[in-house]
Amino acid sequence: MIKNVSFSKRRGLYLVALLAFMAVTVVVGFAATQSFASGNTLVVKAAEDTFVSEVSRDADHSSLSYLQTGANPVRKSYVKFHVPVDPRSIQKAVFKIHTVTNSPSGFQLFELPSSWTDSALRYDNRPTLGQFIAAPGSFAANTWIQVDASSYVKHAGTFGFGIQSADAAWNVYDSAETATGPELLITYASTPSPTPTATPAQPPVTIPTPTPLGTPPPAVSNSLSLALTTPQVASGGTFTVSVHENSGAVPVNAVQANLAFDPTKLQYVSTDSTAAAFPLAAATVTAPGTLQLSRAVNGGAPAVTGDKIVATITFRALMLAGTTRIDFGAGSLVATPSARNILKTSPGLVVNVATPDAQAPTAPTNVAATASAALAVTLTWAPSTDNVGVVRYNITRGSLVIASVAGTVLRYIDATVLPGTTYVYKISAADATGWQSPQSAAVPASTIQPPAPDTIPPSPPGRLTVLSALLTQVNLTWTQSTDNVGIARYWVYRDSILIASLAASTRSYGDAQISAGSTHSYTVSAVDAAGNQSVRTASVTVTAHPPLPTGAALKF
Repeated sequence: MIKNVSFSKRRGLYLVALLAFMAVTVVVGFAATQSFASGNTLVVKAAEDTFVSEVSRDADHSSLSYLQTGANPVRKSYVKFHVPVDPRSIQKAVFKIHTVTNSPSGFQLFELPSSWTDSALRYDNRPTLGQFIAAPGSFAANTWIQVDASSYVKHAGTFGFGIQSADAAWNVYDSAETATGPELLITYASTPSPTPTATPAQPPVTIPTPTPLGTPPPAVSNSLSLALTTPQVASGGTFTVSVHENSGAVPVNAVQANLAFDPTKLQYVSTDSTAAAFPLAAATVTAPGTLQLSRAVNGGAPAVTGDKIVATITFRALMLAGTTRIDFGAGSLVATPSARNILKTSPGLVVNVATPDAQAPTAPTNVAATASAALAVTLTWAPSTDNVGVVRYNITRGSLVIASVAGTVLRYIDATVLPGTTYVYKISAADATGWQSPQSAAVPASTIQPPAPDTIPPSPPGRLTVLSALLTQVNLTWTQSTDNVGIARYWVYRDSILIASLAASTRSYGDAQISAGSTHSYTVSAVDAAGNQSVRTASVTVTAHPPLPTGAALKF
């Protein structure tokens, strides 16, 4: 069931229309592989998912091809969706998940805050489940389970779901690592709200907002500006530019920044929104030398104020040396919830390109490799130095490069290792022009050979005895079971029906759910932490004390 972790979650960007109390259409989006539409129906694929386990509390399950739920030991699953902004209203939202195993009792679906990240989620930091949504009941293996989540998903935004079940056995579902991962089926109204006509491109001006009589409009700073974040720009190398939005005290919920540059001198590489104040994001090269950035807050989220990062953009310098410019093009604007569109931008950015870089970085130092019980090797190292800047580190295991990470990253987890194996790692650094450092000193790491799974059931409990039979209660006792690992629980059966699950330290039980004078048969079994169940004890049959005559008292 475990998928090679070199497969990453399917994420990215695609464009959708945004209309949220503003007089302009702004484009935002998510991964083209994450959602697809047909008419008024949109299928949103899970952006993140994982599960936590009481048995492996510190394990990262976010890259596995399956999700799990269960009650003993506890396993819970978590799924997150990004619902894009759309001018149409949502009529219905259906949560869908594909089962791998069957379940006699099904699962319960809950609302969940969306602030978690799947790769950082563990058993001990798991979020608390929110409002209960529904329990779809028993299901068969290899089927799609659908749950109406319309009461929860009413607008665009990020939505988390929590899944738990009462089954002692594991329930297994396909994760987002598979083609049949969790989905959110969104059905829109057939007719969108009337869309305001976008303002034609004009020279940079500020459009005043009508305000109530006697209320002065807030002061507005430069709404859009650019800053060079890389100390030097080397010929042939990459550099980064940050786009800032600063409208002072005016609340802002969407930004569109159209950047213009000379495509013979600069090449657009990528856009990073990690530090941005606007989580809904899209970046599109609409023509050579034209980059359209669209940003918005989540649906229902508060607007932002003050100096905020819109995006950080990476360019590559194609020229040998000299200067070039990056400017804001027509259509750049900042939108507010009150339909006030601010078209004020600062002057563009002058980029000075230095002569080509001819110096390689130094080799990384202080490399350490540590194997963990979660079948992974964690690598750390001290940064290399370079006359311009390190853009990536290459991790070599044996003679093969197994990964590359950004130049700001000084840690890597190799989760493709096998148990009981020794690996040797080396790390090298590279700059933007392709110069690569010598490899670091080799460091070994030996992974742990996990113990074989526990398949041995406990011994049956001994000497099941009836202590007393009262009017409406029977009291039982038994002696301790033994197990090669340890007893986890005792299960008590009345007439072959499980009526109680007790801690391993408890070896007595009072059944107070019977009628006076009734006769019942009792058995007890032991269960270990791996779920192995012992043979049940020999049964004992007992008749509760018969009903007392009127006015009589039970004597002990």
